[in-house]
Amino acid sequence: MKMKVEHEVPLHEEGVSIAKILLLTIVIATFAVTFFFVQDRIIASNERTTCSFFRTQPQAQKTYEGDTEKYKRLDFDRDGKACESLPQR
Repeated sequence: MKMKVEHEVPLHEEGVSIAKILLLTIVIATFAVTFFFVQDRIIASNERTTCSFFRTQPQAQKTYEGDTEKYKRLDFDRDGKACESLPQR
């Protein structure tokens, strides 16, 4: 008399690969979003910040207005406008 033995079906290799890709995508997206939201704080904490740290004039202006004495190097002509050579958008 033969007994029928049932075996667990292993995950299909493609399923494992898709799971790994999905996990990696989530990790990368989390890192990118976190960096996007904290980059202004990282830049703002640096006393040697120059206009090259910013992509737009409004970004530089926001940092400059946070502490005009600390970031005075962003306003070359001392007219209250930081990094005027940067684009508005």
